Amino acid sequence: MKFQYLLILFFLSFSFSARSQVNENGQLIIKNVDVMTWPKDISATDVLDIYIEMINSDPEANLFLNQVNKKLQDHGISHVRDIFQYCPGESKGNAAAFFSQGANVVETRVSIPGLSENPWSESSVAKQKAGFSSEVIKMPFIEFLAVSDRPEICIHKGEQLISTYDTLIHEMAHFLLNDPFIYLEELSSSLPFPDFVQMTVFTKGGELDAFKIGASAGTRLTKKYGLPKYSATEYKFFSDAGLVADEDGLKSYILKTYSNYYKNSDMISQLKAAKLSIVDTKIQILRNNVEPVLKTLHRDDLNKKFSDEIKTLVSLKFQL
Repeated sequence: MKFQYLLILFFLSFSFSARSQVNENGQLIIKNVDVMTWPKDISATDVLDIYIEMINSDPEANLFLNQVNKKLQDHGISHVRDIFQYCPGESKGNAAAFFSQGANVVETRVSIPGLSENPWSESSVAKQKAGFSSEVIKMPFIEFLAVSDRPEICIHKGEQLISTYDTLIHEMAHFLLNDPFIYLEELSSSLPFPDFVQMTVFTKGGELDAFKIGASAGTRLTKKYGLPKYSATEYKFFSDAGLVADEDGLKSYILKTYSNYYKNSDMISQLKAAKLSIVDTKIQILRNNVEPVLKTLHRDDLNKKFSDEIKTLVSLKFQL
């Protein structure tokens, strides 16, 4: 089973309310590039180097970048440069950047209290070592070995390099704070189908955290270079110092944005289909692999736990 999700940032506008007059030609030069433009042939590596130059000029953003790189290095990746690239194809709608990291179930095994589990297969252990991170998802009588893929951040070319700075910070925030297994854990649980809009917005490393970090960094950047504030809608909820001035308003705006996204996409139906598939798999494992063993153990406590889990899963299946 493989589940992937994209945490997608939507911006309604990246234009400035007024042209910055940093020099007499209205240019802001960083690393010999006018960041009020997006040079046609500039490479993704050079784009990131310009953003890093901007980040390094802001102590708070610099600390943030160090934390991002530290997390990457803990998993064998030396720098954010190694996961950054241009997004393939043309930008669709207002999406400016994407963070993605798949979470995959590589093996399933039975786990019965009092009995030793079978070791994970050599091929699964190899996948575990090759992956970015791993986690054992524990459920009644069943365990999933899950492995996360290498994270990726991509960015679409725009009209101005400076207009996408906060977008990059936003996507880095998803990587730094997000648990790549959280959606898989929810889909694998025997709990009712969750509110994925609430999850997307309020889970650690979700949209609320990312908007706060990205917009705060964007506000500090424009203030540093004497530029007008970004005109994207979320900035009206921030003070000129980059602090959240209207928390409730920001939450409502983000919730509305992602409610509309889920409503106008087939994401929810795909997630429900994934959860239904997992429920069917768990019922099959319980019936074929767990129940025969429990009959030989003659333990009332385990038999009741088994019966309750089957009832829960069957009920959940009909809810989906």
